[in-house]
This record gives sequence, structure tokens and C-alpha cells, in this order.
Amino acid sequence: MSDSDAITIIRAYAAAKPFPKEWNDKAILGRLRQAEKETARGKAVAEAETRQARKQSRKAAEREKLAQVSSGMPTIDLDPGRTEIANAQRLVAMHGRDMRFCDPFGKWFIWDGARWRMDDRRDAERLAKQVSQALWREIADCLGELGAIGGSDETDEMVRFAKKSSEARGVERAE
Repeated sequence: MSDSDAITIIRAYAAAKPFPKEWNDKAILGRLRQAEKETARGKAVAEAETRQARKQSRKAAEREKLAQVSSGMPTIDLDPGRTEIANAQRLVAMHGRDMRFCDPFGKWFIWDGARWRMDDRRDAERLAKQVSQALWREIADCLGELGAIGGSDETDEMVRFAKKSSEARGVERAE
């Protein structure tokens, strides 16, 4: 409802139950704004304004995150962070010092603290699953930073990617 519509309705109501004479349109709108804060409509308007402000600050955060991605650390809230390559970068960032793939053998080797041991216990798979679990934490962190709630297209994309990465085939690709 527009401000002019609200004033018209309030003036019509005031004809039956007059407001104090000192209430001009500005005073009426001020009281309407106060009442809106205390009602569902007002909360919805305030939330919409808050979402708009978050969206603007989100764009600044995206520029910052893009700088992180270009420096080699992918983030899930941007498209470049939702790829198999990004997951591989996450795996290297999280566990690269403790695992190596030996192409001639077609096997993973795990550092056990003393030597490189052929991975016969599926440790590489376990470490890849940790990357998948970290995606869910990263989504929670992104939503927490934004004060966002599920249901937006971007949130849906992040969740869809995390689910796909958590599937057996997503984990196997890391092997």
C-alpha cells in the first residue's frame, strides 16, 4: 500500500473518529511507520529492506571472495567454487601434505608420520569425505555471514553442489 493510499484510508477513518488536530500527514506517516514496525506488514517491509541492504553488501563480499578464488582458495558461494576443480583444490588445501597420488601405480600414498605408505585402508576416500563435510560447514558459514535463510537461488545452488559432491561418485572422483 502506498503512503498516499494509507493517508486516504486513515483520513476516512478519522472522519468517524477524529485524530487530534495537530496530526498532519507527516505525523500520521510517522505513527504509521512506528506501527508497521510492530506488525507483520511492517516486519515484512523491514525484512525486505534488510535483504536489499544485505544484497548490496553481498556484492562487495563477492568481490572479496573472488579475490580469494583467484588466489587459489575457492569459495562455495561463487560459481568457480562449485566445480570438481574447486573440490580438488580444497582437497589439496586440506590434506595435500599428507597424501599423494602416484600415477604409474594408480594408487594413493598417505604420509603416516614416518614414510609414504600405499593407501590400502581407503584413507584417501576418508579425506575426500572430509572435504565434502567441509562444504556443508562453508555453506552454513556463508549463510551465517549473510543472515540468509534457505530458499534463494544461490543457496539452492550451493546445497545442490554439496549434495552432488557428497555422493559416492563425487568422492570417487577425488580418488
